[in-house]
Amino acid sequence: MTKADTLKIVAPELAHYSEDTINFWINRAEAVIDEDEAGDNYEYACVLQAAHYMTLSARGGIGGQITAESEGDLSRSYDVASTTSYLQMLACIGLRSNVNVS
Repeated sequence: MTKADTLKIVAPELAHYSEDTINFWINRAEAVIDEDEAGDNYEYACVLQAAHYMTLSARGGIGGQITAESEGDLSRSYDVASTTSYLQMLACIGLRSNVNVS
């Protein structure tokens, strides 16, 4: 089974993306997941990181859930932690991506 096939199982809501798009994000994920640290979980970790990236991309880069909304003068606030359930799952297997944000 390929990583793209695994992603479609782990994140069925992302399965509609083209194989090229899925593989693009998997390649980005492979660049930030340490294979030695991940060990037997490497492929799964890459899939989780790719799903995280794809979810953020689908949100238009806006991270987190809506924390407040108002109608007058239209306002919306977000939790800007840029977290997804996939990033949380990555943490649950004891891993993190090696992305440095400056």
